[in-house]
Amino acid sequence: MNSTYLIALGSTIVLLAVAGCGDPPSLMGQPCQVDEHCGPESGFDLTCDNDVPGGYCYVDSCDDGCPPGSLCTPDADGEGDACRQACDQVLDCREVIARETGKNAMDCAPIDPEADPDAEDVERTCVFSGN
Repeated sequence: MNSTYLIALGSTIVLLAVAGCGDPPSLMGQPCQVDEHCGPESGFDLTCDNDVPGGYCYVDSCDDGCPPGSLCTPDADGEGDACRQACDQVLDCREVIARETGKNAMDCAPIDPEADPDAEDVERTCVFSGN
């Protein structure tokens, strides 16, 4: 082989490797920095919640339903709702360390604030409960 062919082949391999280096978009409940880091999931556009340290991908309205694996959750202020990652236990949620306490502040909380938090048949989502 001549050296021109080897240089061209080497350049092509480097270009292909660099082109494939982008991280896949984050899915429901995964970290993000901007909306563009959150990919579409099952036809739903995800948004990045930067109030959660490291970000949290979610659907900012339940108007069109929620992707599989998520549930419609009322906003804390009671003014709206959002699709958040469904969970059965806190281990189903990604760990998010609160700035003030240095401890995991992600919780698997009942959607209904009136529900018995110890009941097993309660629908729950991953929510951030700290700063």
